[in-house]
Amino acid sequence: MMSLIVSNKSLLEFDSTTIENVRKEFDLHKPGMMEQAIDMLYEWIQKQEHFLKKDFSREYLERIIISTKGSVERAKARVDKMCTLRTHVPEFFSKTNSKIEFPDLPKSYLNVYLPKLTEDNYRVYVMQFQNDITTALLLDSFRLNMIIGEYLRRNDYATGLILVMDVRENNIMDFVAQINLVDLSNAVMAYTEGFGFRIKNIFVMSPSKVINLFTAILRRVFSDKIGERIEVVRTIEKLHDQVPKELLPKEFGGQQKGYRELYDEWTEELATEEFMEYVKDMHQAGVNEKLRPEDGFGNEYLGIPGSFRTLNVD
Repeated sequence: MMSLIVSNKSLLEFDSTTIENVRKEFDLHKPGMMEQAIDMLYEWIQKQEHFLKKDFSREYLERIIISTKGSVERAKARVDKMCTLRTHVPEFFSKTNSKIEFPDLPKSYLNVYLPKLTEDNYRVYVMQFQNDITTALLLDSFRLNMIIGEYLRRNDYATGLILVMDVRENNIMDFVAQINLVDLSNAVMAYTEGFGFRIKNIFVMSPSKVINLFTAILRRVFSDKIGERIEVVRTIEKLHDQVPKELLPKEFGGQQKGYRELYDEWTEELATEEFMEYVKDMHQAGVNEKLRPEDGFGNEYLGIPGSFRTLNVD
């Protein structure tokens, strides 16, 4: 079995047992199975003339295969989808330095991936919005999440994510008015179909009587399956019924570091020269649509250029 780097950083905690258990969950633990799957995916990528980058690391490809529960065919679609998004939604992939390119974002939006995994190897992701969030800042939040997505696909080995969206401080009507539905839809597509992050639950924290307006929008942009996993929680105590306290930041009555301290640690980690060079390289992993085969694999899944620009919401 090939050697895979085990995270010993406080940002993302997992060990060799995690890797073994996740591989076993998807029947990829038998000797040679993962290596064979990676070989098949890598060889397919080399044949795709429309790809602008073909030298993806084996570790990156392994995590894509994990995200598809071992299906190489779905992994092909996932790589193609992410490359296509980088080309057709370039505004999401225009920034690489989380430390200096988002100066106003932390005042209105904080997001952290918590260090410890759940017992079934899911990672908790918490987002906190303030009342002064704007459409422009929401776009920056999507850009930041694309950078973090590259970090997770390179370094993490979680089965998937549990999302906690804290909008307790928001006037929901004003918040909804700032949402660009096309941007939100494309961000969701990038995370679920491109990066391939599997979402187990989405908990929306709000005491608002009109919170269903926001959750209705979320259900429109996520798949029906994920939409059924969206749940409103009105108090921290109710959140503790769903997410163990030991995994949450202290502002949520948890046992992890404070929200802002974790955010600052993530900012420093994402702004290292080595990682920013990696992100810059991955941002170039797009497609040349002129070279895409007319009857090729990607067309069945991706539609035509420009399909990421429209969204109908009742």
